[in-house]
Amino acid sequence: MHRQLYKQFKLPKSFTSEDVKNILKQVSGNDYRQWWQQHVDSPVSLDFDVLLSKVGLELYRPEGAKPIASLAVVAESKGQLLQLKHVARDSSAWQAGLTSGDKIVAFNGHHVRDNLLDSLTYFEGGETVKVDFIRRDKLKSTEVKLDQDFDKQKRVRAIASPSDVQQRLFKAWTGVDHPEAEQGVK
Repeated sequence: MHRQLYKQFKLPKSFTSEDVKNILKQVSGNDYRQWWQQHVDSPVSLDFDVLLSKVGLELYRPEGAKPIASLAVVAESKGQLLQLKHVARDSSAWQAGLTSGDKIVAFNGHHVRDNLLDSLTYFEGGETVKVDFIRRDKLKSTEVKLDQDFDKQKRVRAIASPSDVQQRLFKAWTGVDHPEAEQGVK
């Protein structure tokens, strides 16, 4: 697989996910489109609210959290540019084609310096911006509808009155009593 990608797409030529699927079929003789759709294009989404509630915990947003625009990426400063280290799957940035290694140059024609959050303060979640970026030494552009996040991350806390089942599951999971456990429930 890797050998074929290297042979057919030597730098500076790039490849798409369709190219990868076609080479997979050539090399293996099997069609991986359904697998790709299930595991790459549509990965499992976990509902943490449901999972945490089973053990008597809940996610909450701290008081005073303010909405902010987000690209749903992790970036680090590389000189005068920000290089993407991770792009959240299914985020607007992911859907617009941004990927790890891309270097962000500008939002709506304004140079992005070394702090992504500062650069996004001029926009709101849901707003569409033109993102200029460098990939493999070529300047590219795409439009991204910014995601909405908050300036304070969600936190986990114990619910006030967990059921006996929640308390037992919490103890089985963590090895300690639930923080809100009533005496005598084990």
